Amino acid sequence: MGAARDYVAMSVSDPGAGQVGCSLERLGEAIRSVVDSGNPPQRLLLGKPALKRIGEKHANVEADLETWRFVSEMVGQ
Repeated sequence: MGAARDYVAMSVSDPGAGQVGCSLERLGEAIRSVVDSGNPPQRLLLGKPALKRIGEKHANVEADLETWRFVSEMVGQ
């Protein structure tokens, strides 16, 4: 969480150092729309780079699940 907070702060205070196109206004709009939705997510990804990183992570986790499923299932319920 701290690293993400620092990244956003860097992006806002030094455009070009962090996420391209990040602004306090757009960040605020995104967060406000989620809060106002009535059904906010447990985790909120902001920006295309975050979506890409999490997509890659999930693909790696899925591959590990399939590759090592038999070992996990050996342990039981």
